[in-house]
Amino acid sequence: MLASMRFGSLLTALGLGVLSSLAVPGCLGDAEHTGPSAGGALGGGGGVAVAGASPVAPGGYGGDASVPMGGSQTGTGGAKDPSALPLVVTAAGQPCSITLTRAETSSRIGTVGLIEFQSTWRSAEAATIEFGRHTTYGMTAPVDLAAQGAKAVLLGMINGATYHYRIVLRSGGTTCKSRDLTLVTEAMPTGTSIGPGIVSAGSSVAPAASGYIIGGNYNGSWVFILNRAGELVWYFETSITNISSVRLAPDARHVYARTLNVGRSPLNGRIVKIAIDGSSEEVISLTSSHHDFAFGPDGSIVYLRKSLGNDCDSVFLHWLEDEDDSEDELIADLDPVFTVDGTNMMLGNETCHANSVHYQADGGYTVSDLVHNAYVKLDELGGVEWILGGGVDSTFAGDGALWARQHGHQLLAPDRLLFFNNQTAKEKRSRALEVTLDFVAGAATYAPFEYSVEGLSSQVLGDVRRLPGGNTLVTYSVGAGLLHEVDPYGTLVRQVDLPGGPCGYTDFRESLYAAPEPNAEPDAE
Repeated sequence: MLASMRFGSLLTALGLGVLSSLAVPGCLGDAEHTGPSAGGALGGGGGVAVAGASPVAPGGYGGDASVPMGGSQTGTGGAKDPSALPLVVTAAGQPCSITLTRAETSSRIGTVGLIEFQSTWRSAEAATIEFGRHTTYGMTAPVDLAAQGAKAVLLGMINGATYHYRIVLRSGGTTCKSRDLTLVTEAMPTGTSIGPGIVSAGSSVAPAASGYIIGGNYNGSWVFILNRAGELVWYFETSITNISSVRLAPDARHVYARTLNVGRSPLNGRIVKIAIDGSSEEVISLTSSHHDFAFGPDGSIVYLRKSLGNDCDSVFLHWLEDEDDSEDELIADLDPVFTVDGTNMMLGNETCHANSVHYQADGGYTVSDLVHNAYVKLDELGGVEWILGGGVDSTFAGDGALWARQHGHQLLAPDRLLFFNNQTAKEKRSRALEVTLDFVAGAATYAPFEYSVEGLSSQVLGDVRRLPGGNTLVTYSVGAGLLHEVDPYGTLVRQVDLPGGPCGYTDFRESLYAAPEPNAEPDAE
């Protein structure tokens, strides 16, 4: 690990987290430009929840199906009357008493439910809230029992719908349950310039992955989450624009998003940290940072930044507990990595142009450099392990080390890299490619998987992600504003037209609360 790494920092300090018509700086595959864009995401499956979120101002108010609450027996709104709480909601014949003390939606995000309760069962070891559109529920939210009064946040719900829920406490092999209750989510506010994605089926018979896509408007300020059907389940209008990357924190308590800042301006390197319940937004200013970021070790984020002493880029680490970037740690300067100039030197005076970064399970990092048409693998101390592409500097020979222009990527395994190949504007056909690396022979070869559509390209950004089950998500960020989910044979499973059009890099999560294993290889067999 880094020599000065703070092992005492907690991963729980992490928190992860757009639509105007203004022209904003873009980041082309072959040149810089200024132009419009905006973006979104896809997703699915059973919604979930995060516990222990901060309180927010009252939003929609729920009710007990049998006891009037909030002016409505079914909790469909009416007068939002806090005097209806606290309310004993224990089901008949239970070994404890449960008192509901809060049941409403977030004032900023009308699809987020906020539940608090108290129980006489002091021996409870765990608790969950089961919820869904019907009394069969189907979705589960964890409960924070350590808080003063048990708390839970219900995520994955859509606008303007009635949801049933019940509280379940556990102690040993015994449970104590509330009766069935209801909560009504708010309708989307009038005049809101964000909406659902549009999903259309492809020709593949493979099922679409169950999960959620987190995205943001490239041309605007909205960050959002779509379910499998393309419906909005979470949305927040941020204080930044030209969003290039959005990530849900490993602990799922925050969503993070950053502005592109393609010009590497010292003052425009901003990341926002948004509470999952919508109660707060914090701006993190990282000098001259741009394009992308990833969650690193021990409560940190890894980001790209203009190098301090040259016109290249560097990889830095920022501790989320720090108030500013004055103590950020240099992982690696990419300038000495390459011995020759790159082939894309038309990008102003830049001698490199880093545009995507990932923290890997082995403690190392992978970085894309557009100027050299290369990906670089760094070890945990910033030393170069290998270079793929980059001409004479490439660790590997073979056709898998040759391409023109790239952005998003995913290291599937130590010897397998999936990446978005923008190609040139003239070719009008961006590709998703997979490369196999042979470290003994020093060779790189393309794997059988390849996906492209004639006339469909993204010269700005562009991303790829291997999904659970083996499908691949291809994000055509700018120009098309589309997501394509394709099966292992390269056949389209579904297309998602993103809310607001063009987007930045996207994030996929199977659930909205469980932390994924970093860069874990999905079971594609």
